[in-house]
Amino acid sequence: MKPKATAIDPSPRLLRFDRSWTGRTLANGMRAIHVPAPDRESFYLELHMMFRGSNRFPEFTALARAFESLGGEWNAATGHEHTEYSYLGIRHNRVQAMELFHEFLENPLLADLDVERKVILREMEGDLNEHGHWLDPGQHIAGLVWPDSSLAQPILGTRESLLAMERNSLIRFRDRHYIPANMAICAVGGDPGDETLDRLETLFGTHRNRFAEDSPERFPPFRIGRGPALKWVENSDNEYGVQLSCTTEGEWSDNAPAYEIIGRILADGFCSRLCNRLRETLGLVYDVEADPTLLLSTGTMDITATIHPDHVDRFFPELFTILTDLAVNGPTDEELERVLFRTLVDIDLSPGAPGQFGSDLAWGGLCRQKVSLLKDREDVLALTPDRIRTVCRELFRPENAALVILGPARDGLEKQVEKHLMDGLQTES
Repeated sequence: MKPKATAIDPSPRLLRFDRSWTGRTLANGMRAIHVPAPDRESFYLELHMMFRGSNRFPEFTALARAFESLGGEWNAATGHEHTEYSYLGIRHNRVQAMELFHEFLENPLLADLDVERKVILREMEGDLNEHGHWLDPGQHIAGLVWPDSSLAQPILGTRESLLAMERNSLIRFRDRHYIPANMAICAVGGDPGDETLDRLETLFGTHRNRFAEDSPERFPPFRIGRGPALKWVENSDNEYGVQLSCTTEGEWSDNAPAYEIIGRILADGFCSRLCNRLRETLGLVYDVEADPTLLLSTGTMDITATIHPDHVDRFFPELFTILTDLAVNGPTDEELERVLFRTLVDIDLSPGAPGQFGSDLAWGGLCRQKVSLLKDREDVLALTPDRIRTVCRELFRPENAALVILGPARDGLEKQVEKHLMDGLQTES
């Protein structure tokens, strides 16, 4: 079984694209990557870690004004394993954008700590309900799946940790973790062989030179909690937020392409298994999603939905029946062909998404992993129904499962859900 062919085989184009970008390790050990895009007027810059205020721009508003004067958008995102900052603007301002990134990376003041603390505390309050519980089911899942680890801690921290934080502790953390070997920068835009990499070398090649010989800190392996595990989180609402997660291997494992396809089989479009059965046929949910969350050495396959209390007895048996069938029988040829084709289309479109691709390249550079769209395509094409079935049998096992429910407590409902969880995943033939 092979997915239906596109009108033009994109493999040569993807191969040319894979070969178009160049990278180098700067003098201090930092990784720099350039992806030329001569036909695009935009310029994208992705960098890992910046700070509020710098010598040249001592006030954050001055720094923001300098960036905003270039047009475009600059943004930041923080995860459990990395922080990234990005800028997407017009090509002819790329030199100024690189210089601004260098300025506040090289000379951070770590200023306005009290202001930043207040901002984060307000953000945190918006993520907690009236009982002081996190509203994100994924936060509770992390505590069940990776107990007593950094992954189980909120990315925002806790109120206590924020109140205790002071400038010297930030400096110590920066000196331990934000070293050249832990940093990468990726620029997307400009012409092949232009001055971009040389400019990055000039700006960042001596950044934090006194830490150039330092190696990334090694963290102990994560202890994986044994399921099935259930957590009920009291929350005043007329519906229940549900997340079922099963543990996976990490993002660079051989199973990563299969995890992506499994998530799509379950919930990618109206024809997918969960959407078709739970929503379109039975009307048990308005929205249901299934996506892998893959980290360096571990991860989860996450299924989320919002259900009415009256649908609990129907929803969970139906959900576990779908998962069990996929693990025992695998996908049909027709649905795998459809999902593979949809995935290949997204891969083929990747060169037109500089933000996502620039982020992937920078992260791959940090992880010392080769990123290749052509290999991604070949990995997808190599998947078979039997391979998907085998991975599902490993994935959807009771001992891998954790379930979190946010909603109002009702007599007997927690025991009812617990029984569904204990009895639901029966994937052994």
